[in-house]
Amino acid sequence: MNKVNANFENQKVFVGLDVHKRSWNAAIFLGDYFVRNIHQPASPQALQHFLTRNYPGAHYICAYESGKFGFWIQRHFKQIGIECLVVNPADIPSTQKDNVYKTDARDARGIGQALSSGLLKSIFVPHQEQEADRQLVRQRKKLWADLVRCKNRIKAFLDYMGIVVPDRFDNPNWSLNFIRWLRELEFEHVTSRVTLNYQLDEMELLRKQMLSICNAIRKLMRSKKYNQLYYLLRTVPGIGPHSQPLH
Repeated sequence: MNKVNANFENQKVFVGLDVHKRSWNAAIFLGDYFVRNIHQPASPQALQHFLTRNYPGAHYICAYESGKFGFWIQRHFKQIGIECLVVNPADIPSTQKDNVYKTDARDARGIGQALSSGLLKSIFVPHQEQEADRQLVRQRKKLWADLVRCKNRIKAFLDYMGIVVPDRFDNPNWSLNFIRWLRELEFEHVTSRVTLNYQLDEMELLRKQMLSICNAIRKLMRSKKYNQLYYLLRTVPGIGPHSQPLH
C-alpha cells in the first residue's frame, strides 16, 4: 500500500525536534522504529502538514529541549491539536559519541528515541500570564547583575588610575556622599573625567530602573492573585520581597 494512502489510525508517531530560529530538524519515529530525519522551516504548521500528509490518522507526540525559545512552540502545537513536551536537556540519554559527533539530526534523533521509549516527561509549562510575571522578576535580576558589573567597572577604573578610596568610604556602600566624591575627582586629562562621568551616569540610570522595577514587582506581589502567597512567604525567616539587598 502506498504510504500516502495508508491509514495510521491507533498508531503513534513520535517526533524529536532540534529547534533553531530559522529551521528545525525533526526525527520521525513510528512507534519505536526510526523512520527518517527531515529538515523543515521553524513552524509547527509545517510539521503538522508533513505529519498529516504522510501519517494520516496517527496520534502525534513531539518533544523539544527547554531553552531560549521558551514555551511558544509547545503552545502552538497544542492549539493545532498536537501533543508536545518541553523536556529538560539533562533528562535526554546521550553517549560520548553523541557529544563528540554532535549534529542537529543526531540531537533530534536522541530526543525522538527517548520520547518513543517513554523516558521523557515534560517540565512544567506555566500559563502565559504567569510566564509574563516571571519575565518581570527575571528582568530585575538582569538589571541587578548589570548594576553590579557597572559598579565593578568604576572600581576597576579607580584602581587602574591609581586612585585610592578614602578610609571613610572603605568598602563603599555607594552612598550619595561617595558618589559626590567620585563626581568631584580631578584628573590630569579631561577625557578621564568624561569616562568616569559616563560610568556614573550609567550606574545612576540603572539604579533608577532598579527602583522602578522593584516598585512594579511589589505592586504585582500585592495583587489579588499573589497577595495571599506573598504574605504567607513573608512569615518565613529570611524571606523578603527580593533576594538581594538594594544599594
